[in-house]
Amino acid sequence: MPFFLACFLAYFPKESVGLRCLYTVAGYSSDKLFSEGKAMRYLYIFILLLIFALGLSFAVENAHSVHFRYYLGGTEIALSLLLVLATSLGVCLGLLASLANFWRIKAELRGVKRRLASSERELESMRPASLAESA
Repeated sequence: MPFFLACFLAYFPKESVGLRCLYTVAGYSSDKLFSEGKAMRYLYIFILLLIFALGLSFAVENAHSVHFRYYLGGTEIALSLLLVLATSLGVCLGLLASLANFWRIKAELRGVKRRLASSERELESMRPASLAESA
């Protein structure tokens, strides 16, 4: 089965009336295609290889050196490496900035779960014994 057909079929439900003919034409049953998520695994590997190939071609196209000056000195560095480092630093700073919000939401979720458990215990203690037995 062609790789792209497998990836296309992976995004649509097996029960879709319009896609039954594609399964038949491809010669695969939908159960065989979707077992163990093979199509998604192949798509993930393909995307990683594509990103690696694009990064490699970017590095080859931008291989010349530039003089990079920072506060304590300067150095000659490949332009592609400088851009990758700057992008990586930006991603790391963005993730660091979003951590405070993540921790706040996580603490709020813990509090809501505690209140829910307390409310459930209170409701259980208020329920009459006859209703508790029938439920």
